[in-house]
Amino acid sequence: HKAIYGKIEGLHSRSELVRSLEEQKRHAHALETALTECQTTLKGAEEALQAEVKARADREEHYREKETRAIEAQFALDHAEAEVVRLQTLVDNIAKIHPGTVKHLQDIDEDKKFEDRGMSDVTRFAVDKKARAAEEARNRAAQNAGFGLDADG
Repeated sequence: HKAIYGKIEGLHSRSELVRSLEEQKRHAHALETALTECQTTLKGAEEALQAEVKARADREEHYREKETRAIEAQFALDHAEAEVVRLQTLVDNIAKIHPGTVKHLQDIDEDKKFEDRGMSDVTRFAVDKKARAAEEARNRAAQNAGFGLDADG
């Protein structure tokens, strides 16, 4: 609009405008270089993230396998403990019925004996605890019968 009426004055000289253009070009080139570096860094970070996600998934799977094996081992241990208690009860009852048989087993040659693993105290404790619980249940039932209650209380 001002150019039509001839009222334009030169605000900047041609050399200043060329210098400004060169400066803008350098700045644009620097921004492009920074953008390229940022994209390269971002790509590397994304690759590292994917590797960590995969490693985490692998660790979770490994953890689940270990947890499953631990549960299985605990069940096996509980079963073995119950079996040891059962066998100790069997031996104790045989000792009551046929003490000579148990004495004979104890007098067997050392090479043929069963290895003592120190479990007899533990198993006897478990057997005694079970017997005490059964005795207490019988006492409660007898006591409840005296009051005219059923076995459940």
